[in-house]
Amino acid sequence: MSIKTQNWLSLRWKRGLFNLVKEMDEIDHLQKELTLLKKENHELRNELDFLRKIVHESDVFLHIDEIYEDNYFKMLWYNNQIKLKLSHILEARKNGVKQYQEERYSKEDMAAIKSVIKEIKEGKTTTYSAAYKVTTKEAGPKWFYTNMVPYKLDENGIPFQFLCASVDLTEKMYDIERYAAMQREVLREQNKEQISKLSGTELQVISLLVTSKSEKEIAETLSRSQHTIKTHLKNIRKKLNLNKNTELVKFAVETGIV
Repeated sequence: MSIKTQNWLSLRWKRGLFNLVKEMDEIDHLQKELTLLKKENHELRNELDFLRKIVHESDVFLHIDEIYEDNYFKMLWYNNQIKLKLSHILEARKNGVKQYQEERYSKEDMAAIKSVIKEIKEGKTTTYSAAYKVTTKEAGPKWFYTNMVPYKLDENGIPFQFLCASVDLTEKMYDIERYAAMQREVLREQNKEQISKLSGTELQVISLLVTSKSEKEIAETLSRSQHTIKTHLKNIRKKLNLNKNTELVKFAVETGIV
């Protein structure tokens, strides 16, 4: 083998060795990057699992709502808590958002919803929070508190989709009702001597007064003269040691005598 050939082979070998070392360095670098990526992937998976637990396993009902037909909110997405605990509501909503809300919400709550949607579309507000009652055939009345913030905006910067967080207040409302019933019972017991003096007609007058009827309207309802109703009210206030009809209404509501 000639010296020239030997030199050429030596050069080729050195170049090959250099490229091999270079490739090994690159492989080592890629392995380090791969290790870092695996670590980042593991951390991201842990974070994702943590967020999933927050979204789907907390006691909060999370959902994304969209303004529908300018008067209603349509649920686009909901977490697992809604699937698990409010499946009857989801089933009822399949018949249509409009029908569901008109049937299950009170007139006052529907008016509030329509009012806030109008304010949102006019750019007067972007958030909304309220307590409201939903009538369910399957589980009786349920009370919720919902807070909503913008999720998506239209080309004019007006929100049309909202991220909502709702909590079930039903048990707390029942607790409040039970406490109020106990208070009424205590007040009735404390005033049982005065209350026992009221006649059936006087209780009828009180029940009508509580519904905001005037003395004239009470007289028409009971087919009595207005003078007779005035006399009844005077006697009732005297028996209960009260001075005004407003005090009588308050007493009747607080004791639950009607």
